[in-house]
Parts: sequence; C-alpha cells; structure tokens
Amino acid sequence: MKIANIPSPYGNAHNNPKKIVWHAISEIIDDHGTFYYALDYLTHLGISAHRFVTPSGVIIKCREDYQGAYHAKGHNKNSLGVEVMVPGCNPYPDFLKVMRKPYMTHIQKVATYELLQFWCREHGLTRSDIYRHSDLSPDRKMDPGAGVTWKQLEEAYRREHETRQGEIL
Repeated sequence: MKIANIPSPYGNAHNNPKKIVWHAISEIIDDHGTFYYALDYLTHLGISAHRFVTPSGVIIKCREDYQGAYHAKGHNKNSLGVEVMVPGCNPYPDFLKVMRKPYMTHIQKVATYELLQFWCREHGLTRSDIYRHSDLSPDRKMDPGAGVTWKQLEEAYRREHETRQGEIL
C-alpha cells in the first residue's frame, strides 16, 4: 500500500475500533460555487476520516487508528473511517448521482480491500464489522452508493493477486 500522511486535527483523543465505516467523497463545489479539494472540504466542515483512498490507489492517512475521527455521527469513538474518493469535482446533487454508477478504479478497489483487510487483522474485526455509511444513517447518508459493492472489491483484489502471481512465475 502506498501511504501519504496528511494529519487532521479533527477527532477525539481516543478510539477503540469495533467497526469500520466506509464512505465516499469527491472534490466538491459548494452551494456558493466555491471549489474544495476533498480533504480541504472536510477540514472546512471540522470533520475527518482515518484514511482516504484516491483513484490512483494512494492511501492518505489523516488520523491514527487509536485516535477518533469525526466521520459518522454516533460512531466516532469506536470506529475507523475510510473515505473512497469519487473521481471529479461535483456539486452535491451530482455527487449523489455519480455514486449510483461504478466509479472506483481497479487499483482503488484493490487498495480499499487491502486497507479493510489490514484493519480487520490489526483490530480483530471481521467482514461483518464493516459498514457502509448508509447502513448506519439510512435517512441521512447515501454513501458509498450503489456504484461499488464489497463483491467488486474482492474480485478486483483477486484479479490483482492472480496477475502478480503470474508475473512471479
């Protein structure tokens, strides 16, 4: 995994991960026409996530696992939050439409799967401890949307692993 560190000051001092919350975000144009990079937008709002996964597969680390992050109301003291970055810049209504269709790159799916598996091993979690943000707040949130499924992440990881094995042989 390629990891870049861009710390965020927003979050609780302590975190005891019992679940993982999977989100989606894009670069955004707010209601006033102001452009924000995804990380800057969360900072502007005073919220955070533990990791971002870019379309190029780079993982941006914003909070340590033992620190809380402000990413899922009511779940910030016992969860790890990952934001999958949707390509492009979108006003919020367009972002909601983009999430309905496949939006993740192959390498982004692989990196996301590897991160989720790493967190599960590190914190004694299982697949049933991974939640989509929309699972926790169905009346408020739609991310990460129908454009990507757990099965797609698994298949991308499997294909990547098979390709790597073929290169070794």
